[in-house]
Amino acid sequence: DGDILGSFIGMIAINNGELSQNFIIKRIPNLGTPLKVESVIVDEILSETESELILVTDNDGKPSEILRLRMAFNPEGKE
Repeated sequence: DGDILGSFIGMIAINNGELSQNFIIKRIPNLGTPLKVESVIVDEILSETESELILVTDNDGKPSEILRLRMAFNPEGKE
């Protein structure tokens, strides 16, 4: 354990049972202090490029938070 620097989330495609060598990773944005996300649930798949997620934090002694996040991504990995 140490300072909380923030959390990241990513996606790895699975094609024909094989993990893709390409992946997408993004920092989870937060306007306040960095988040320490412990759990991620895919709540709803909106399209091939957008999902609704539920995140649960562990704030090291402070109350945990439940957050809803909409994740949009480009399957080619382009910004």
